[in-house]
Amino acid sequence: MKPNTAHPTGLFLITVFFISTLYMGCNNPIQGTYNSPGPDKGIVLVNIGANQRTLMPIALETYKFIFVSAGKADVIAYANGTSLQIELETGAWDLTVVGLAEGAPDEEEPLLRGEKTRINVTAGGISAVTINLTPQILEGEGTLQYTISFPDTVTEASLKLSPLTNKASDPPIDPINLLSGANSSEGFYTIEGTQDFATGYYYLTIDLYDGAIGASGWTTKTEVVHIYKDRKTSTGDEYNFTGDDFTSTEAASVNDDRSLKDVLNYIRAAGGTDFTIIMKKDESGFEPYDLDYSFAGTSKRITIRGNGNTITLADEPHDGAIFSLSTPNITLILKNIILEGRGTEKDNNQALIYISNGNLIVENGIITGNKNCGGSGGGVRVGGGTFLLRGGQISGNTASTVSGPSCGGGVYVDSSGSFIMQGGQISGNTASANTGLSYGGGLYVASSNGFILRGGQISDNTTSAVSGPSSGGGVYVANGNFSMQGGQINGNKVSSDLADSHGGGVYVANGSFVIVNGIISENEIVSSSTTSSGGGVHVGSAFSMQGGQISDNIISADTNTFGGGVFVGNGSFAIVDGIISGNTASANTGSSDGGGVYVANGNFNMPGGQINKNEASSTSGQSRGGGVFVDSSGEFTMRGGEISGNEASSNSNTSDGGGVYVQGGIFIIQGGEINTNKASSTASPAFGGGVYVGSGEFTMRGGQINGNTASSSGSTSHGGGVYLESGDFTIHSGKINTNNALAYSSSSSGGGVHVGFTGDFTMLNGEISGNQALADSGPLGGGVFVNGGAFRMEDGIISGNTVSANSNSSGGGVYANSFAESITMQGGEISDNTVRANSGYSNGGGIFVISSSDFTMLGGQINGNTASADSGNSYGGGVYTNSNTPFNMVYGIINGNTASFGGGVHLDYNSTFAMQNGVISGNSASHRGGGVSSLSGTFTMQDGQIKSNTAPIGSGVYVSAYATFIMKDARIDFSNAVCLDFDSAIPAYFSSITTRDFTDIDPIAVIDLAVYPEADYHYWENKEILKQVPGYGEIPNDRFILGNFVSAYPDYTKTPIVEYKIHTDGTLVTE
Repeated sequence: MKPNTAHPTGLFLITVFFISTLYMGCNNPIQGTYNSPGPDKGIVLVNIGANQRTLMPIALETYKFIFVSAGKADVIAYANGTSLQIELETGAWDLTVVGLAEGAPDEEEPLLRGEKTRINVTAGGISAVTINLTPQILEGEGTLQYTISFPDTVTEASLKLSPLTNKASDPPIDPINLLSGANSSEGFYTIEGTQDFATGYYYLTIDLYDGAIGASGWTTKTEVVHIYKDRKTSTGDEYNFTGDDFTSTEAASVNDDRSLKDVLNYIRAAGGTDFTIIMKKDESGFEPYDLDYSFAGTSKRITIRGNGNTITLADEPHDGAIFSLSTPNITLILKNIILEGRGTEKDNNQALIYISNGNLIVENGIITGNKNCGGSGGGVRVGGGTFLLRGGQISGNTASTVSGPSCGGGVYVDSSGSFIMQGGQISGNTASANTGLSYGGGLYVASSNGFILRGGQISDNTTSAVSGPSSGGGVYVANGNFSMQGGQINGNKVSSDLADSHGGGVYVANGSFVIVNGIISENEIVSSSTTSSGGGVHVGSAFSMQGGQISDNIISADTNTFGGGVFVGNGSFAIVDGIISGNTASANTGSSDGGGVYVANGNFNMPGGQINKNEASSTSGQSRGGGVFVDSSGEFTMRGGEISGNEASSNSNTSDGGGVYVQGGIFIIQGGEINTNKASSTASPAFGGGVYVGSGEFTMRGGQINGNTASSSGSTSHGGGVYLESGDFTIHSGKINTNNALAYSSSSSGGGVHVGFTGDFTMLNGEISGNQALADSGPLGGGVFVNGGAFRMEDGIISGNTVSANSNSSGGGVYANSFAESITMQGGEISDNTVRANSGYSNGGGIFVISSSDFTMLGGQINGNTASADSGNSYGGGVYTNSNTPFNMVYGIINGNTASFGGGVHLDYNSTFAMQNGVISGNSASHRGGGVSSLSGTFTMQDGQIKSNTAPIGSGVYVSAYATFIMKDARIDFSNAVCLDFDSAIPAYFSSITTRDFTDIDPIAVIDLAVYPEADYHYWENKEILKQVPGYGEIPNDRFILGNFVSAYPDYTKTPIVEYKIHTDGTLVTE
């Protein structure tokens, strides 16, 4: 017979490597091998990869590749070979691959499907990706088509399909008798046929018995079959048996004349090495039997084969294992045998199989119904030697004690044992204790040899304790390493009433856990009043995830919960590929931290993979880190992959870090995406929709933080993208965009980034764009909110951000609060940001600085920003300064900004503005001060340009009655005017221009004078509109040009100033 294929895993992924013909599809740019891509394009190489095989529907020859990128046309390609090379435009692309039956229309449901998000295509670069395809199951019926040949000496031949889940609710399927109507030709039977089955996965088993060889003439072939709706699945030519495939071992039957004990005693004394025992009947009341050193020969290989026959343990006083293996020369193989204990209501003092030495192989069958009151291994205990589980079930067993430890409800592997699981199920087992601890509902591994899981299921097992700790609902590894290469660990449960509960699916205490493939899902921890961690996995040291899936696990407790998906206690966490999704950590009164992953004392490293749609939720406590929580002194490094769609939510407490929460350590993002995460609270503040850094450092060298939200319906929200409570935030490159800070009954701040009281924010490059701070009243900082520390911008872009409210809003691009130490802009761009309000005021379309925070502009551009209010006033389209704030403009450009007052710059509440150089141009104000508006404060213009700005009053500069304007040998272009104003209610208060250090003889500025309906032009007569700083020479009165009398009422009328001149003392006098 041809070599058997590898045993499939519980994940059932398909391996296809593309290297041949490509079909052309719509928008398909495939043209063969590329030496170099075109301009602004890159190469993507796609492999469809996995490591297992299963029988699939025939004619699966067409694969459809769908590439999608925002703002670009979809790219679709078809292939029937084994590799895909394609040229794409630069940007981030999502890929969906589907496998279609030959000739099937595109709209038909695919046989296979897989997705890969965020493939980054760079100009001239090559991106290689691997995508795993999962068979799709649709309800209905499909057909198995088989061709089987075997010698005509075979007297028994059957083909049987068993549902892969093998649950009690699955209806039995009768085997097919292959000899019915068979005809021999040239010494062989060739059997061809078809049979319809319900869609799904099945174990296919072919059993053949060659009567010419004798009782031992059995051979078996097993395979996993995928039956798909309205399709044929073929065995192909795999099943051609010859005489070499049948054993020639010595054999004996258990029948009415001979008991199993009789046969084993016969083998004990026999001189052979390979024996097969054929069970022809059930064996009840079987007394414990030891396969020990008294077996003759150097080695014995004993196979017990049945047809679902049961071997039941005898009643008391015959405690012990049905089979004990105590010598290394014994190998026991069980095929289709049921080993049954006395039931979980009756005590036994041992597992049903105990291996102190030797080897056990279980091909199929069931080990069930045993209660080991000794507490170590309800079904199988491996004290030494090896245990290989290839199929069948270990189910319904219990390891139970009153006060001692209870470990391994299904299987217990001792210090020197070894266990490899390639298939089958460990399900429905229990480890329980009253006052002691309970570990490993399905499996407990104490061996330094560790545990390897290659396939099968560990499901629906339970660990429970009343007052002691309970851990590892599915698997508990006390020592050694756990390698998961396939299979499923799902539906397991951990519960404890009064003590800690950990590891709903897996608990690894003192070793590492590596998951290459497989699924850990729907495991659960339920705790009444204690701390719980690791709904899916709890690892005491290192955890590496190279593939597979950890999904839909749950922790729920009255107090604190940590790590709905994964908890790493002391060590490192690395995810290279794979998915951690849909996990939940929830608490009633305590905090819930790390819906997806919690790293307690170690480092988190993410080169790839996905952490998405996880949740940390609490009723009255804090919720932190919907996707990832990194505790104090930890380091988080993200180089690729995606953290998306996670949420931290609380009803009556704060919610922090919808995507990532770093308590006190280092956060570094060099690539990948943190997107569409959410921090939400009903009655308390929400912080950091994407990332929350409690204290420490945040460094961004690439990647994207986008589409995240911090939202509160009853309080404030802060940092839609990033919230830095304390510590330093440095962005070298990357993007923080389209994030939101939302508050429905209070204020919000920092749509993109919120920097807390003691943190410094340095922007060396990168982009903060398209973010929003939205609230009913008083939102602040659409792009960046700086609450304390310093903000330095050397390069990069802060653009397209928005602050919006029903009433009062400030800082469309940047808002610097009263606690900020200094704001420095050396380069870069603050552009196209917007602050708006339906009523009240809106301030600082580009940047808002308040309360003594130093703002120094050494370079860069502030342009295209807008401040608007529907039924109120807006101030400072580009820059707004308030409350004694000093603004020093050394160089740079403020251009194209818009507001009601101060299109470019607005000064208020005794702020100061020193313009040493730079350009203020092209700005507009709908009321006053197209370039600069000063309501109260001091504007000193030493050099630079103010030109081409527009406003009805003060197109260049507007100076209110309570403001000061000083000009030091500066010039204002004739396209603009300086408007001086007075207080019509207190006429004694009016503004003027203070001059000093003027050189040359050229004109300096045009002066407009504001008037009101109740005051005529004569108000300004003899008013000192020009002043000179003592000791700096004469007033250059003849170099100022009188423009217009301007009035805001009724329609911004302008009347040329005639019959007046400026006297040498600076007063306005008649000609």
